[in-house]
Amino acid sequence: MSTARFSILTAKKNKSGLYPIVLRITSGNYRKYVFTGYYCLKDEWDDETETVTSNYTAKAPSRTLINSNLTKYRARVQDIHDQFIRDGITDYTPEQFINALGKKSKGRVTVFNAFTERINELHNLGREGYSRVFKGVLGVFKTFRGGKDLFLSDLSPKVLEEWIYYLRNNRGIADITINNYLRTTRTLYLYAIKKGWVRSEYYPFREIKVSEFSTETSPRALDDNKLIELLKLEITPDLQLAKDIFVFSFFGRGITFIDVVHLTPKNIQDGNIFYERKKLTKRPVRVVFPIRDEIKEILDRYSDPERGYLFPILDENKHITQWQKLDRIKKVRFRVNRDLKTIGRQIGIEGLTSYWSRHTYASYMFRKGMPVMMIKESLRHKNLKTTEIYLKSLGLDAIADFEDQVFNNL
Repeated sequence: MSTARFSILTAKKNKSGLYPIVLRITSGNYRKYVFTGYYCLKDEWDDETETVTSNYTAKAPSRTLINSNLTKYRARVQDIHDQFIRDGITDYTPEQFINALGKKSKGRVTVFNAFTERINELHNLGREGYSRVFKGVLGVFKTFRGGKDLFLSDLSPKVLEEWIYYLRNNRGIADITINNYLRTTRTLYLYAIKKGWVRSEYYPFREIKVSEFSTETSPRALDDNKLIELLKLEITPDLQLAKDIFVFSFFGRGITFIDVVHLTPKNIQDGNIFYERKKLTKRPVRVVFPIRDEIKEILDRYSDPERGYLFPILDENKHITQWQKLDRIKKVRFRVNRDLKTIGRQIGIEGLTSYWSRHTYASYMFRKGMPVMMIKESLRHKNLKTTEIYLKSLGLDAIADFEDQVFNNL
């Protein structure tokens, strides 16, 4: 007789040393596996009860959540098995069972559960940052829905339009952020179709065009006078780190906060800093910039070989796991941006953040005559359009400056 049981697949250990929890369908000597998206260690699994044991130590996803979802999944598996027996099919093939499982489940997976499954899967793969993107969108969507879940097949264009209206009018969310929420949700839906959780004909983004929402960022750059004022500004010790990160980024070709955080002594080579951008891309983007005097002064201020990182944000002796690193980065980023707002107010600028330094670098170089293609390369943008967005607001001023130089020589 064919069987369907939950087990762990010991031949598929991931980088974290965890084994996937799978549904194992057996017919004679032939087996096939359906991945649940959950992982655990060998001694955390009880093959007799088909559950995660009390030895399980991970905080997310919790043991309770995994076992609860396995119980629901098991009920569906049992129903399919019983139906085969009632139909007189005792030796069903794995393919027959998987097809029946797919037909039963399609359109019945909820939006909240789909997000949660993907978040847990990314967590188990060690992609903590990406999992937090989905977690953030799920939180916003839950608030919009008042905690009321719905099936993926019911996530219609009308529901998405209501969500967009809510974000714009009830929450005052900018279009660029709405664009990010929609893109993440669209990515999840496509993933759900691929997993067989929902049929492709329910796909709601044929009518909702994410591209209609502007992705252009508003100008966030200091002009020359404000830049010089910030560079010369005497600040109190509690604001030193925030100013140093801004200055380091400006002289470091707009290096982002997340990349600054991860710099180690190994990134210093022959008087330059080499690093690969942390921004999600299919291919690593390698960046290099020289250690100018302004950068060297900052590096010397925070030099500590025991810490393992160039800046006093992460410490290899304290921040071991990916979650510990992400929590630390989140807290420091909040404090740095809060302190930069304080610094900004001292020079008459509201809303100054660490990302202004990247825009300021691009704007400053443009005003000094650096060609746009060279700015694109220095910022390591994938395409010219992104660079043009950075510089869009400078067009008329740059034309006027150029005219002044020309007309003054008449």
